[in-house]
Amino acid sequence: MNRNSMNQKKWNEGKIDDRTAADIEGRIESLAASYVPEWHFNREDPDIGAVIGRIFARQTEGNISRCNQVLERYRTEFVNMLGISLLPAKPAEGTVIMGLLQDTIPGVEVYRGTKLLAGTDGEEGEQTVFETSHDLYVTNSTIEYVFMTESAGGKIIPLKGHFDAPAAARGPEAENGEEEEEAIPQAEPGEAEESAAPLTPFRLYDSGMDGIQLNALLIYHENALDVTDDSIYVRFPEAGEIVQRIRDGEFKFYYDTRQGLLPVEHVQVCPDGLTVELKKEQENRKTMIREIPYSLLVLKAEKPVREAVTLKGILLSSSGKEVPADFVNNGDTDFDVESFDPFGDTLSLFQECYIG
Repeated sequence: MNRNSMNQKKWNEGKIDDRTAADIEGRIESLAASYVPEWHFNREDPDIGAVIGRIFARQTEGNISRCNQVLERYRTEFVNMLGISLLPAKPAEGTVIMGLLQDTIPGVEVYRGTKLLAGTDGEEGEQTVFETSHDLYVTNSTIEYVFMTESAGGKIIPLKGHFDAPAAARGPEAENGEEEEEAIPQAEPGEAEESAAPLTPFRLYDSGMDGIQLNALLIYHENALDVTDDSIYVRFPEAGEIVQRIRDGEFKFYYDTRQGLLPVEHVQVCPDGLTVELKKEQENRKTMIREIPYSLLVLKAEKPVREAVTLKGILLSSSGKEVPADFVNNGDTDFDVESFDPFGDTLSLFQECYIG
């Protein structure tokens, strides 16, 4: 080892000189052989010269020890001048995974401060005691649904589980025919086993992933939407902003047919700026909700909606061909719906007629 390497090692260890009393005595012995060969430095049977040499070695060792403390003191004073202090001690932390034996109990409460023992496998010694930092209820439940949101693009990105929108909102891929609307997400048979599988790798906050988001207003009615090639009026009281967005193409109307959702063929904003006139060319498909057939009109946002849209109400009306009444009666007698005298031949007070 050269002198530069030795000096670098001493500096890294915080020492100016690492010689001991034995090193100094050895140096005295080697110098004596050169300068006074007639005198022998003997540690076992020392004469007066050897005694003085050993005392000198001990005193020099003490001086070297005090000099070696200078670097650490200089460092401490330098750090104090900068106003830097040692960080306060903090307890060690760790993560613990807890589980239950299968088919034993549904769950167990683990209270804050519960003591846990940690040790190193294969080594004997004192175990480290940890305490839980918060209350925890341990179960064998698994995560079935995971999704991620991306506010800038208004996206909802599914990561785990089965997410399915109502058929009416899915568009042409929905099955034809009458169907019952169901809540989402809706678990399918055998899905529980699939959902217990681990998450597949994914990139957190990746806005490039496909989302399942859909911003739409679904308007159901039993008969007002059943007209074809006649006007349907949708009025938004005190909501001229949404009508303007319909005019600009940000929001578009669709209606549900046996081919799926189709755009309303004719859309026109009325002069009052609050009413939209619609005309569609095909018949609506009926959707069964609680055993009642409904027609569906959809107001769909073509771009992600990042701010709240406030409505104080929606008024719906339609015009069309004459539709015969289903029944006419006066509370006691059913009349012919094609030709009837609603109040009879005799004038009387409080006579009533019901048309439906």
